[in-house]
Amino acid sequence: MGRYYYSTFIIEESPTYFHCTYTVLSRFDKVMDIRQDQTLVVRISSWRLARRSVVTCYLSKGCVRVVQPIPVSRMNIYEKIEHAQDLKAEASVCFTSKRYQEALALYAKAVDTVRYIQHDANSSNENRADLLVVMISCCNNAGTSCYQLKQWEDCIKFGQSALNLLEALYRKRETSKLLEVLRQDGFNDSKLFGIWRVKSLLLVSRGLLGRSLPEEAIKKLKTASDIISSYKSIEPGLSGLEKEVRNTYNRCKHQSKLNKQKEKQRAVAMFGGPMKDDGGSTNTASHKSASTNSSRCSAAKSHETEPHVSTLPSKPNVKAAYSISRKGETDGQKPEADPDEEPSFVEKHKEFLLCVLAGVVGSVLIFNTTTRRW
Repeated sequence: MGRYYYSTFIIEESPTYFHCTYTVLSRFDKVMDIRQDQTLVVRISSWRLARRSVVTCYLSKGCVRVVQPIPVSRMNIYEKIEHAQDLKAEASVCFTSKRYQEALALYAKAVDTVRYIQHDANSSNENRADLLVVMISCCNNAGTSCYQLKQWEDCIKFGQSALNLLEALYRKRETSKLLEVLRQDGFNDSKLFGIWRVKSLLLVSRGLLGRSLPEEAIKKLKTASDIISSYKSIEPGLSGLEKEVRNTYNRCKHQSKLNKQKEKQRAVAMFGGPMKDDGGSTNTASHKSASTNSSRCSAAKSHETEPHVSTLPSKPNVKAAYSISRKGETDGQKPEADPDEEPSFVEKHKEFLLCVLAGVVGSVLIFNTTTRRW
């Protein structure tokens, strides 16, 4: 097996920082430092001591060979967690220098490294604790990078992933042995369920606000505000997050107000009518509609008072027509028929009424004739 590694993976070059190495003590270790006397400080990954202590060896260059990095598929659980932690450290450097795209790629790679780790009966709570810390911190940091890049969908996804892990741990906080390990490592409840949960909720709410969903974002911010109220007295680090939550809440309220105004404007454009904003003043669209209605009313009044030629037929004036007909009768002249006047019921059904009348007269004559014979 040793010949296989030497013949396949060894690279003929001098080891430098973070090189994956093959030593006389172990395989696939990592160079952490090089001293002035060319002594290599090598971290032994395959040796595990109690309390996750790191084994460090000081070796000469003759004892170390540089090899190709081991693929993630061949790593064990310890190597995957350490690889994810190294990726997280590199991503933090990129994030500090505002190279958010590179930082996002490294954070996402760290999450994918430990996402599908299969635990068995031999998996210790220390491994599970390390895995949980890497997952939550990398998801929150990846979500922050997405927020800086305005990638709202991924911001919501990473924030919600971290929030799901924290909520699951919070529900089992009374009986979880994993939480005891985290507390021993310095992760108290105020940091886990206070700071980290508020960060996750803040990321989700910012992503929802970016997608123009302020009402859903406000719900998340109210939950974050309740968490801050619970842990603020024992965790001073929440004061800065409280300001961010308040600022984001104000932005959500402003966006919600703008959305309502746009809906009212669309309603006015579709149905018309006056529209008032929250302060009671009439908006521009309502002024326009009111001026249009007033112009229409004035035009109608002028139409009634001043005679003019219209292309549309006007409604006949019954009183005027009656007075004209009476005047024609008194002067001895026949009134002229109004071509636009609607015919009466008798004129419309003249033939039908004549038929009915003839039938009635015929029936009376027949009845009289028969009675005389009897």
